[in-house]
Amino acid sequence: MQISCPDILITNYSMLDFMMVRKIEQDIWEQTKCWLEKDKRNKLLFIIDEAHKYKGSAGAEVALLIRRVLHKLGIPRSRVQFILTTASIPAKETAESELKKFACDLTSQQFEMENFEFIRGVKAELPQPLKNFSPEIFKDVSLEDLYGDVEQKELVLQKIGRLLGWKQLDKTLTPSDIQNWLFENLIHSKPCQDLLNLCRGRAISFERVANEVFPQSNSITAQKALEVLLAIMPMAKATDGNVLFPARLHLFFRGLNGVYACSNPNCSEHEHTNNLGIGKVFLSYRSNRCKCGALIYQLLNERSCGALFLQGFMEIDSKGDKYIWNQAGRVISEDFCEIHFYIVPKNTSFKLEKGQEHGWLNSKTGILKDFPPSTDAGEYLEVIYCLSEENKGKKQKGELYTFKSCPKCGKRNCNVTGFKTRGNEPFYNLIKEQFYHQPAVQASKDLVNQGRKVLLFSDSRQKAALLARDLTRAADLDAMRKIICLTVEELQTNAQKYGYEPNLSMLYPAFLKVVYDNKLHLFFGEDKNAIEEKVNIIKEKIERATRRNRNFRFDAIQPEFNSPPDEYFLHLLNLLCNNFGSLSDHALCWLEPCNGAYDDLKDSIEDKFERFDINLTFEEFKGIFTAWALEICKDSLAIFPNVDKEVREELSKFSSDFGLSPTDKEKWPPRLKKILMSWLSPILGSNIESKLLVILDCLSTYLSYDKARYYLNDETVKLCQRKDKAWYKCNKCGGISPFLLGGTCPKCGALDNKRMEDFEFESLSFWRNPVIKALEKVPGVQLTRINTEEHTAQLSHRDQRQKLWSTTENFEMRFQNVFIDDNEPVDILSCTTTMEVGIDIGSLTAIGLRNIPPTRENYQQRAGRAGRKGASVSTILTYADNRPHDNYYFHHPERIIASEPSAPWIDVTNKRLLLRHLAVTVLARSLLTMGIDIAKEAFTPFFVTHYKELMKEVLRTFVSLTQEESGIGLVEETIAEELKDSLLQKLEDLHSKYRNHENSDDDRSLLDTFVDEGIFPSYSFPRDVIGFHIFDVKGNISQRPDRSLEMALSEYAPGRTVVVNKNTYVSGGIFSSIINRSARMDSMAEPYFKDRAFFKEIQVCSNPACNWMGIKNQKKDEKFCPFCLNETLVTANCLKPWGFAPKNGQSVRVIKAENDYTEVTKPAYSLTPREEEMKVVEGSINLRYARKNSQPLLILNKGQNDKGFMVCRLCGAAVPGDDPDVFYKKHILRPYLSKNGNIIPCRHIPQNVFLGGEILTDLILYEIKIEEERINTDPENLWINRAAQSLAESLVLAASRILDIEFNEIRSGFRIRRTNSGVTFVDIYLFDSLTSGAGYSSSLENRTKELFAETKQLLNSCPSSCESACHDCLKNYWNQQVHDLLDRFAALQLIDWCQKGEVAKDLPMPEQKKLLAPLEELDTRWKIVEKSEQLFLKKDGEEKLIVVHPAMQQSKPRSKEEAIYVPDLYLRYALPLAERKIEEQWR
Repeated sequence: MQISCPDILITNYSMLDFMMVRKIEQDIWEQTKCWLEKDKRNKLLFIIDEAHKYKGSAGAEVALLIRRVLHKLGIPRSRVQFILTTASIPAKETAESELKKFACDLTSQQFEMENFEFIRGVKAELPQPLKNFSPEIFKDVSLEDLYGDVEQKELVLQKIGRLLGWKQLDKTLTPSDIQNWLFENLIHSKPCQDLLNLCRGRAISFERVANEVFPQSNSITAQKALEVLLAIMPMAKATDGNVLFPARLHLFFRGLNGVYACSNPNCSEHEHTNNLGIGKVFLSYRSNRCKCGALIYQLLNERSCGALFLQGFMEIDSKGDKYIWNQAGRVISEDFCEIHFYIVPKNTSFKLEKGQEHGWLNSKTGILKDFPPSTDAGEYLEVIYCLSEENKGKKQKGELYTFKSCPKCGKRNCNVTGFKTRGNEPFYNLIKEQFYHQPAVQASKDLVNQGRKVLLFSDSRQKAALLARDLTRAADLDAMRKIICLTVEELQTNAQKYGYEPNLSMLYPAFLKVVYDNKLHLFFGEDKNAIEEKVNIIKEKIERATRRNRNFRFDAIQPEFNSPPDEYFLHLLNLLCNNFGSLSDHALCWLEPCNGAYDDLKDSIEDKFERFDINLTFEEFKGIFTAWALEICKDSLAIFPNVDKEVREELSKFSSDFGLSPTDKEKWPPRLKKILMSWLSPILGSNIESKLLVILDCLSTYLSYDKARYYLNDETVKLCQRKDKAWYKCNKCGGISPFLLGGTCPKCGALDNKRMEDFEFESLSFWRNPVIKALEKVPGVQLTRINTEEHTAQLSHRDQRQKLWSTTENFEMRFQNVFIDDNEPVDILSCTTTMEVGIDIGSLTAIGLRNIPPTRENYQQRAGRAGRKGASVSTILTYADNRPHDNYYFHHPERIIASEPSAPWIDVTNKRLLLRHLAVTVLARSLLTMGIDIAKEAFTPFFVTHYKELMKEVLRTFVSLTQEESGIGLVEETIAEELKDSLLQKLEDLHSKYRNHENSDDDRSLLDTFVDEGIFPSYSFPRDVIGFHIFDVKGNISQRPDRSLEMALSEYAPGRTVVVNKNTYVSGGIFSSIINRSARMDSMAEPYFKDRAFFKEIQVCSNPACNWMGIKNQKKDEKFCPFCLNETLVTANCLKPWGFAPKNGQSVRVIKAENDYTEVTKPAYSLTPREEEMKVVEGSINLRYARKNSQPLLILNKGQNDKGFMVCRLCGAAVPGDDPDVFYKKHILRPYLSKNGNIIPCRHIPQNVFLGGEILTDLILYEIKIEEERINTDPENLWINRAAQSLAESLVLAASRILDIEFNEIRSGFRIRRTNSGVTFVDIYLFDSLTSGAGYSSSLENRTKELFAETKQLLNSCPSSCESACHDCLKNYWNQQVHDLLDRFAALQLIDWCQKGEVAKDLPMPEQKKLLAPLEELDTRWKIVEKSEQLFLKKDGEEKLIVVHPAMQQSKPRSKEEAIYVPDLYLRYALPLAERKIEEQWR
């Protein structure tokens, strides 16, 4: 291409930019220039696809690039014809002027001379006349048959034709003829045309369509008729192949954000039977209190038995009454701990176990009593809790006190969890249904999944990577559930046929045969290869046995298959030992003891029972064995002795002591012993304890010894399955069992059990039915596993010397069924925005979205990937995330699916962008003149050595540029000199930075370095990019995903889990592949610690109400905070990471990846705008604003509890915390491998640091002046921080809506600033997330009134009508650390102050009385008395006026008499603090 200029060039803006500066492409430009000069009629045709995507800063960069193209060719705008294509522009004619302005700005056209024409699609005319019909005629049509096999479908279609009076089908017609018949008849139907007209070009809810198509019918009849139409219209095709109604179904789902419950057992609002012992249940946290007046707590449970708990928080060492808070964060205290309270069911008895305490929770006050109340016991909740050291659990922040054993069923390793939907398994279950409900692709029927595909989108690389890993594992487990049951059947059948007794050791060869018979692919990586290798061996043995007419017996070949891969055992252990999802829990399989060869084991046990007078049959012993085996499997994974410990650790978070110790082997599990004692005491008579030990000894014969632990012996235990097996369900714990122990539940000992009827298996149908259908060989049941791969920029790294394709490219081709090396297709591709445009897979009919996309254009682009080539039905399944953006569109799906797009805009006057494009033009031309290839020349040696020569050429180039007269000018003359000075200064700064690195191993080219340093255009990609380095077995870098500095400080921080290509890593070092020559292999971090650009001192205000931070002034030791004015500044070390690497340079198993989550602080803005920069907002009394470009924001990751990180000054190894001995305690090695792939130790020199750095971005600052004589600014008052934080969060959400961007594209922060003159300000600043600035915050400059109006609307319209904040309005995953500060009403009060100067109004008397009511419960001596429209507090004969006032107000006496003033927020959210405040004023 570089030799001969192409006639058509297809490229992107980045490549076009490179082509303009690289030496190798200069002939293309010269030849194009000659062609244009040859004939003045020659015009350049410039086509920009998806033009709507070029908006904001990114659009301005492309506009300036186009300007540079015209300048390089020396042609005016009139010599170029532009075609802009888009499917996402407003249809309204009123938007045409805005669109033309955008088109002119993008294409360097003067708006006054614009000549753009709009060419829009035209809807096809529908034929007339029309026939109507009543929806009643479809009432007996079977929808199930319409989706059945071909024969059933044709019968139903004939029935529909008769009902509608159509000409009947000829039996000899082909499927194509039937499709044409449907088309010709339906196209003339009025309901069908109404449906087409309603849905063409827009999305409408199913209910609305039914009502409008059949307006005269009731909703049930109308919806049934619509379902029939939606089933048959996509089948209808014209003779030219066009589908009559290519339906696109948009499906929205979301999980629970938790379940909450009123703590009053006698709640007047409850809507259940009240056998639960709690009040009303809520599916979201909307209020602090129920309407009955009781506190609302989050409800938790133990899934295996259904035990219910409340989540509470308490100050462990507080004096006086124990107050149980319902949310964390109300009090700042190191003793503030999370506690789980078991709700004692009504009318049940219990026995306290060691470490457990019994109490009574006052539902109105939250006070926990150790004794039952004497009166009003109905409003107290009876609970059990634990406060002993042995019951402490793991928690990210603070302490957690929970239960070691379940207080309901006695199960060890109690696992208390919330009802919040977590993880990716729910999403997998949705995608699985979407996947398998697609029709097979005719051309791919020979593939495993017959060409079915789903394209998944996420807006985070790590989320896409986690989806690929988690969905593959979930698919493997889903497939394994069916495969293992088929394996058991296969093994049992083979054993019965050839007369041997099966056992667990024979399971693996039988498993391999099932995999072979069904042509299955399972697992990934080395485990996948191991399975395929063994399947080939099984294949050979089967073929050999067939050829030689021999028996194929699993007992005979078992010794050759005694080393299954880890993933096989991982899933098998999960299916047998899972606490609430095992095969026995789903009434499918159970464990039994083998009889032994010639029944020797059975005879031995029966003989022992006779000898010790134990009157039990072997069948009864089997029941005991099954219960015991299940108990030890679920408790300690005591099965399969040869499984590695690390595999077991992936399934258990409780203990690393798996199997039974010699001591455990001699003891019964406590709850099973209790059950057996109750059952067997009447049967076995005296010496029951010793007889139980004999039974236990018989059970022990089924154990094998391995590495000092005992496990069930593979060769003496079998997995059983029988279709006619009776299963039993306990009505107390809900447990399902294959046997009862003397009529009692083997899990909890309850007598309330019954044999399950057929209808009772329905509750297990989700897991059980697919297995039963597979066993019954029901046609259409899928045994296959769905293969998911990652498609993100993380996998784009490629060494061109070693690889033809990057990993991403390989996966993309396999998704399109183009196979290079791997013959397994990719069924699901988990990607980010990279796949929104450009991919065109005709057969693709299914799109899955893991979150709601940033904009409607993003949604429409993603949805548009499906059904592109005449597909009858395509589905777009969206799983809404936990954030306001997702919740907003979940409640208003029509606004993301098909609402009017906003007009795109760009700002081509941004001086920072102009400077970059001027720089690339000047430097590229200068270097070409010097004969230097900008793309090949190494930056450091050239720039250091030839700097002066380059600067002379740059100045000459500036002169020549100003003398040129081309049709397009790069910059306005008025700012050219200013930009020239700025560029020269940037080059001088760059020279100063690198002049001491002449011998560096930095092999980046001039081009790459100029881009990295922000000299050249970035096209709105982040500048400060930090890589995470992954090594192959030879020590080479195999992958290098990267993120912006701010995201890397969070996602790649030491201790965080990073998933790339299904491999899991724990970040454990600061490392870069660009090595300074002065650094030795054993001290690669040392030079960076000596460089102040990376390692410097900062100052942080220790006042928790302020938290100001900034770079330390090296010339002056400041002590007083510039914002809060207190003497609270402390100095800390800040390290800017130059890259990250895995702990010890290696991947880890998933269980080893303990995710030490650390948060990045809100970016701190320490500068104060000058008075002349502030602008007044019209109509607002106390609000001003200033727009600021390229402002420095300091971001830090302070580690957990502000303890920072320990980083080795030599090798860069890093771990969370401040323990200098941690490297030796945890055996930390270097975070990189040697050149031969070895792991290297280090003599570590630890340094405690915060990780962070400064970013430059654009922001807009809103300054709110506060009158302290009217407004309480004391942070302990709760209001000021709640109001500022809530307003900052809500402004971001409102800005994202009016700008039509994803709310993470723009960020916020706030600060409370006091001046030396005694004035207080609340500053709220909004800034672009993109470090180079995206132009979003700048665009708000002239929209302040609109922004605050939208913010008020948002705050006033929570879909859940919550009393402070919830996940439907302000709360989301990213602001979870401030959830307890969010209060939409406090934000509204602050807005009213901004705009009108109004302070919150006094509370009405009934409201004050309601808030004070819990005081009487708190202390029976308090009495609230109402007199003369005032409230008085009485205690011990004394009486004082009490006033509850809005916390915003300064509390000032309203009369001469002494009064007690209490802020309302104290009474709403911090009752103990309110009591203390009252006590202080009372005294």
